[in-house]
Amino acid sequence: MLSHTTIWSAIDRLASENSLTASGLARLAGLDATSFNPSKRFKPDGRPRWPSTESISKVLAATDTSVEQFFTGSELEVAHRSHDPASHSEAAELSSLMPLPQDTTLWEVSGGEFYPFYKDGAQLLILKGDVFDVGDRLIVKTNSDDLLLGDVSQTRSRSFSLSMMQDSGRVRTFSAGSVDWVARILWASQ
Repeated sequence: MLSHTTIWSAIDRLASENSLTASGLARLAGLDATSFNPSKRFKPDGRPRWPSTESISKVLAATDTSVEQFFTGSELEVAHRSHDPASHSEAAELSSLMPLPQDTTLWEVSGGEFYPFYKDGAQLLILKGDVFDVGDRLIVKTNSDDLLLGDVSQTRSRSFSLSMMQDSGRVRTFSAGSVDWVARILWASQ
């Protein structure tokens, strides 16, 4: 599974394989020298800070390293998804550019459930789970089987609030017990 530790270990391994420090690797890729410093791997509140896909792309290009080589020796295992993204050209292109978390699923929008934000037939790469931040776009399936679309406006220990896309931005708060599942939208075809 793609984890915070897996990503940072792969960066450290890539630096070492190129006889560089993490700072040297960042400089080689044209990034700020402190981008990969261990002190920047966690936010001040203790939450993990992840390197951007752009930063990873730059270090891979600078070191002429493929994504497969980058994760060689890591514990990453990309699982086969229930809807194989390789069968859809745009999603296949995305999955070739970056590793996808294990529980990523390709979901096709049907009918007008999320119109006008996503049209019928739009493809969404979603990741079910309870890890999301303010600003993330989510699909929420409530215990009453409603599918809702919104942007996270606030998180608390046992609840979260969404600015509802289907209801002119009205804010709605959900407790952990009121939802069947939550999925973060990682990518959408247009």
